[in-house]
Amino acid sequence: MAEDVPNTDVGSNLEFAKLELEREKAKLDYRKFLWGSVVAAIAVATIPPSFQLATAALEYVKSRAKLAADTRAAEADRQVKQEQFHQTFTQAFIANALDQDIELRIRFAEYFAHVSPASSRDGWGAYLQKLVKRRDEVRTSINEMEEKWQKSKAGSDQAAIDVDRLERTLQWTYKEVGYVSRDRSVTTNPRAPEDSRVGKDPMIESLSLRPTARAAAYELKRLRPEVVFTAGRRDKAAHARAMAEPIVQQRNWISNTYSPNKVTQALQQWVSSNPQATEQDIAAGLLSIMNPLTDSELALMSRHLSGDAFDIQPIEPDNADVKGAIKALPGLRTFLEREGGLVRWHVEFKE
Repeated sequence: MAEDVPNTDVGSNLEFAKLELEREKAKLDYRKFLWGSVVAAIAVATIPPSFQLATAALEYVKSRAKLAADTRAAEADRQVKQEQFHQTFTQAFIANALDQDIELRIRFAEYFAHVSPASSRDGWGAYLQKLVKRRDEVRTSINEMEEKWQKSKAGSDQAAIDVDRLERTLQWTYKEVGYVSRDRSVTTNPRAPEDSRVGKDPMIESLSLRPTARAAAYELKRLRPEVVFTAGRRDKAAHARAMAEPIVQQRNWISNTYSPNKVTQALQQWVSSNPQATEQDIAAGLLSIMNPLTDSELALMSRHLSGDAFDIQPIEPDNADVKGAIKALPGLRTFLEREGGLVRWHVEFKE
């Protein structure tokens, strides 16, 4: 009867062991979940920043390359447009580049030598240097030819030659410092003052006057357009002929007209010694005395010979007060209404 009683201790142990096994299994599953989640979280937290950094680095390189390419393209486009503008702008001033006046061409080249694109700047600079060299050569040639002309015309008065050279150099310098108008050149007509406001008068230009007398002639013509110039600079032969005409009528015309000095006395003595001489003979005789004289000696007799005097046709009655205008001219030295008893308006100026 004792063998039929259930063994409760064994059954309890089995249930307990089964429960322990389930609990261990649960712990293991929890640990597996925990470690899997942590590793996955770490992986998820670590991988994206690395990928983003690599992506950002790649985008940076691509943007730098694109920026460099865009910059090169923009610079090339800018240079093309600049060259096109330069060519168009230069063509608008092509007349200046071809102008006969070398001073205008120098200023044209000087401007573009500073404002042109780098690709053409050296060319403009070389052109500017060539023009300046040519201008200096022209000036040197002018000085040499003027000196030869002075020596052949009037002996070897070196003082007068040096004065003329200085006057030319001063005129050139003044023009380079100041404004040179379009129709003027500092390499031509160095004795010419500014007269563009009244234009060039062929009659006045033909007088071959020096600067002060020439400027006065233009001023007188501007104030009194009716004046007529009858004489300006004369060479020795022309002056001898001009003197011979009144001498035929009045043998003492020289002594009555000019201040006494060694030149006028020598000329009057020849006339007095040849009372039967004709006008042509008188002109030849006076010229024979004047030929060996220098400009300084001739100036003692007449400023016509140096280009510092002109004659104008007398105006009677002088309703326009031409005499008053003459007396107000700058640089005036002498105004004579009669010469040797003859009506002849003679105007002299300081050198």
